Amino acid sequence: MNLPKLQGILLVLLLCGSLSAAHIINLNTTQWYFKEYTNQVTLYSSFMKANIPSTVHLDLLDNKIVPDPYFRDNLLQFYSLEEKDWVYKTNFDGKSILQEYIKNNFTEIQLIFEGLDTHADVYLNGNLILKANNMFRRWVIHDLQEKVQKGDNSLEIIFWSAVNHDLEKEKQNEIHLPYNYTYSRKAAYQYGWDWGPRLVTCGIWKDAYFRFVNKAEILSTHIRTLKLDNVDISTGKADAILKVDVEISAQVQSEFESVLSIYRDNHLVHEDQYPIRGGNQTISTYLSMQNANLWWCQGMGKPHLYHYTVILREKSEHKSELQQQEEEYSTLHHNHHHHKHSKGQILSQQTLRTGIRQIKVDQRHDKHGNGTSFAFYLNGYYLFAKGGNYIPPDMFMPRALKNPQVYHKTIQDAVKANHNMIRLWGGGQFEYDIFYDLCDENGLLIWHDLMFACAMYPADKDILFNIEQEMIENVKRLRNHPSIGVWNGNNEVKIGWDLWGWQDNMTEVQKEIVWGWYLDIFNVTLRNVLDQEDPDVYYWPTSPSSEVNFVYQVNTGDIHFWNVWASGAPIEEYDDFVGRFNSEYGMQGILAYESIKKFTIEEDRTQVNTTVMEIHERHVKGYPLISQYLQQYFLEPTDYKDYIYVSQVNQAYAIQTAILALRRNKPYNSGSLYWQINDVWPVVSWASVDFYGNWKALHFRQQHLYQNVIVAVEKNGTNYNQGISNSTSSQYLYNVRIVNDLHKKVKGQLTVNLINQFGSIISHLFEDEVTVRPNSNHIFLQVDLNRYQQQLNSTALYLNFQYKDQTWEYVHYFVIPQKFEFSEVQSVDIKSIGKDGIQVQADTLVRDFYVYCSDDTEIKHISKNYFDLVPFQKYHLKFPHNGGCKQYSYKTLNNIMLQKETNSTTSHIQPLNNFQKSEQ
Repeated sequence: MNLPKLQGILLVLLLCGSLSAAHIINLNTTQWYFKEYTNQVTLYSSFMKANIPSTVHLDLLDNKIVPDPYFRDNLLQFYSLEEKDWVYKTNFDGKSILQEYIKNNFTEIQLIFEGLDTHADVYLNGNLILKANNMFRRWVIHDLQEKVQKGDNSLEIIFWSAVNHDLEKEKQNEIHLPYNYTYSRKAAYQYGWDWGPRLVTCGIWKDAYFRFVNKAEILSTHIRTLKLDNVDISTGKADAILKVDVEISAQVQSEFESVLSIYRDNHLVHEDQYPIRGGNQTISTYLSMQNANLWWCQGMGKPHLYHYTVILREKSEHKSELQQQEEEYSTLHHNHHHHKHSKGQILSQQTLRTGIRQIKVDQRHDKHGNGTSFAFYLNGYYLFAKGGNYIPPDMFMPRALKNPQVYHKTIQDAVKANHNMIRLWGGGQFEYDIFYDLCDENGLLIWHDLMFACAMYPADKDILFNIEQEMIENVKRLRNHPSIGVWNGNNEVKIGWDLWGWQDNMTEVQKEIVWGWYLDIFNVTLRNVLDQEDPDVYYWPTSPSSEVNFVYQVNTGDIHFWNVWASGAPIEEYDDFVGRFNSEYGMQGILAYESIKKFTIEEDRTQVNTTVMEIHERHVKGYPLISQYLQQYFLEPTDYKDYIYVSQVNQAYAIQTAILALRRNKPYNSGSLYWQINDVWPVVSWASVDFYGNWKALHFRQQHLYQNVIVAVEKNGTNYNQGISNSTSSQYLYNVRIVNDLHKKVKGQLTVNLINQFGSIISHLFEDEVTVRPNSNHIFLQVDLNRYQQQLNSTALYLNFQYKDQTWEYVHYFVIPQKFEFSEVQSVDIKSIGKDGIQVQADTLVRDFYVYCSDDTEIKHISKNYFDLVPFQKYHLKFPHNGGCKQYSYKTLNNIMLQKETNSTTSHIQPLNNFQKSEQ
């Protein structure tokens, strides 16, 4: 096939992230073609247009060769694609490239692939120039000036099936590893997970371009915060000493003099002369700042970011600093990379954005001898981590890259829900730059797994070298992001080795070999790279570090608590197993009916476990476990929409129990990262926000529970900070705690009432102004309910704390929902507030009030949902433009538990303006 030639391509100056500024020719914009790499005639054996960056699955979708794998049961048609090999190719004209190289006296042309997924052979004009074998690496092909022809050039990439590669490697290894996907350095989730389908893909998943290089170039710049003095969290400022390391590569025979200039926010902060010799070298300098604005995570302060520009040029005659700045910034702003002036030719420049901060992980033996802490300190201040786990946003990552709103939405969902930390899970991939940029901008610390998950990994010399290069490249790319708070070696590899039966069929010699591989990767290779390239960020070799089945180990490190859900244990075990840092725990909830409608037809949603809905539940025990918990704590509604609603309420109820247990036990516990924030495709899962962006009940609930100041209730003698008591004498004695994560004192009005199931006040227990110390967790009230012990199934504690413009309201129930004596909800009064929301009021205690559009769609951007209504209080729910609704409906846990009729034919729908609304 005749391919269009690359001619007259505009040369651009790349000034982003950690890339050194240079002339490039972008290959994304050229026309690529792809087909199955085979001699046989198949559905895919003719060339089709490709749109890189992409994957073969996306390109097949774009060409309408395959259906949407996310729709109904289409996934079943895709499994054979993973066994095929594919070829991508394009043509380009080499004349303009070589002319640019000669005209500007460049020393080298490079061909760069930022990401190839995964086993790929690259050919230029029929000559093999690269064999790639790692999805996570950046591939640089040197000295293209010697390989590019003056006329037409062909560039071809053959992608070999990773699945076939893994099977072949598995056959060659006498040791049987638990999963064979570890033979490819590739995103593990593509092979299928308990929340994601198996869609093993390949392709040019990141940018591809030609790059022109001068005789010396900046390879990387690392700006480190070495010291902070006089830190003031109230102003967010400190005096700082920074170290700047600039790594330079030169292709010269003899040494020459250079000038290195560093600008911060367009102001020159350092300039000096340095000799440059052939090869690589690092220039280091120190910068001091008075009253520097620090980078803080959400809830502690502003995440201030500074912009730096580093310029390397040949030494020339001296001019005044003002003239120098004017000339350099004229050059910089007009992108004239080779502009020569009296200060010398600019050889290389790099721009980056970073924040000034110090992040530490504290592990010390506590004074009670109860183990070892695991707590983050940001700029010297204690941080209680609140957040969730993040998985890839799509099975086909370039689709998310081309739709950046996906990233903006997920990060904003976290920010709106009061998260200050997000865990990037190790079965995905190092993310695109946009993810880290958004975390920097929004004050979200990243617990960053490295790309190893849930399996044992082989580690011969070649593999270790491949992993080492992967680490060096990615750590250098990411280390200037102030949001990265910890590097974690792997997800659930050590625990799997210890407890999941992976050793059962191995000889003692094989066990020793495999464990040696583990140590070589996680205790040597990864640690050595991080010690060298990012020594200021803590390295944690594996998560979890403790196994909760052994109680004595819960008091140190981090834990993944899956007794609840995976083992079917009671939700109350969240109160009994409080770790030092809970980095995983979760409960599934079915995604919104509106979302289900997008990937199903009507016959697919007649009940929970239709064939299509089974395909969109990847956990082997998913529906049975949901059923178990509904039967144990609620009931199983026969109506499908009610079933979805109760499953979400159960999910929120479970995670609420966990979050409150963890926060009540601060500082014994210092972190809560639930599983998980987002979904990779439309699926029944643990996510608090489904694939289409709809918030489940859980996301609304933890938005409330992750506020900086909360009031919580516990049985006396159940707090790890004071020691656990098994005494029955205090069975009906309850503590009311105020937990303050702010580093300033809070003064407000605390109200505690005992109410009945109708919301009527039985007893005024407390109402007064209280002062809460900074960063504290204290008991403000003890309530003895011994006289009410026969009424606990029909009573609750109403808690209200008002400070400044904030209100924390919470109803604490003493029994599980199934044992509570609900009152019937006759009606809820809903009144519109113009076009910006509604006012809601009830005349009885309403549990888990959920309002939605009458056409079964979610109210867009609603400020609050799935919450309890205390009688005769007015609740304002804000959302713009009517939330996309013309009419509203609602559900309550009360009437579902009382099994009252909720059929839409009995509901009373009235116009948007003021109306009384009966339940649908």
